[in-house]
Amino acid sequence: MYLLLAIECGTPRDAFRQFNTSIRQLPWMASLGVYDDGGDVWRHQCGGSLITDVFVLTAAHCLDNAEIGRLKLRLGNEDLDRHTADEVERDAAEVFQHPDYRSGQVYADVGLVRADQRIEFTSYVMPVCLPFRPIDDVDALANDFVNLAGWGVNPQGEVTNQVGAIVLFQIDSTDYVLACLAIFSQPQGEPEDPLRANIQRGQPAKE
Repeated sequence: MYLLLAIECGTPRDAFRQFNTSIRQLPWMASLGVYDDGGDVWRHQCGGSLITDVFVLTAAHCLDNAEIGRLKLRLGNEDLDRHTADEVERDAAEVFQHPDYRSGQVYADVGLVRADQRIEFTSYVMPVCLPFRPIDDVDALANDFVNLAGWGVNPQGEVTNQVGAIVLFQIDSTDYVLACLAIFSQPQGEPEDPLRANIQRGQPAKE
């Protein structure tokens, strides 16, 4: 059995900023990926959030074709093109997908990756907070600001291995549905303001 730990969580060691982001602002961020056949180039596949000293929370679709034995976790490093003394790397020992998840669908798109060894917490590696109770109200965070963070395409449209973050405004579900209808009814083009958010707020998890 694995239990959530009663420890300090969700406390960045650097003040949050949207540009020139450091991993100390987002110490729970994890990169899931593999090294190429030569073992030199990191292939980032998905981001995740550290929630205990062995588990990373990610999207279930990221684990559809997970290769145990190749899949790894990298934490404590904002630039995946290099290695640092503060970085932690672990092999993925097991992966779990939500039992209601179905490939190709957006519902129950939640998964877990268990590291093969426990992860020591530092100023660069620390778990994110989880809520004590389920939030049944879909509009609980409406009209609040939330943070989106990860590796991938930067605001200039370039693929980068440097972690980034942006603050987004959370709208209520009614406005979200109307916005989605407006977006997806367009035959082509993309919206100016993508509706994406990653909530990084909660309470320390209890054992």
